Amino acid sequence: MRPGVFPSIKGVNGEWRNMPAECAFGTVGNVIEAVAPSGSNHLILHIRPGDPAVHAANGLTCEYAFGQEAPDNSRVIARLQGCYLVQSLSVPTAIQLILKPLSGNACALHD
Repeated sequence: MRPGVFPSIKGVNGEWRNMPAECAFGTVGNVIEAVAPSGSNHLILHIRPGDPAVHAANGLTCEYAFGQEAPDNSRVIARLQGCYLVQSLSVPTAIQLILKPLSGNACALHD
């Protein structure tokens, strides 16, 4: 996810904040839930990384994007990692995808 489409994140304190485009490289900690903009009002994407003790492979990171450049000249992207179960909810005009965490041993189920 490039700046401009960075997710909004809900921290352990329950407060929502925007993920800053100048975020430090590495794992974005204390994320309970994230909502990623899709560019469409017809697709809503919610991400729940899960408890790091149980879902250690899941997470949101801030990474250097070699060869990519955003309009603000940053070379930073947000990357979602891990294993998730996709739950799809539909309403007449949109679809909501909720990514729920899977444990590390469940990741190999579809290999």
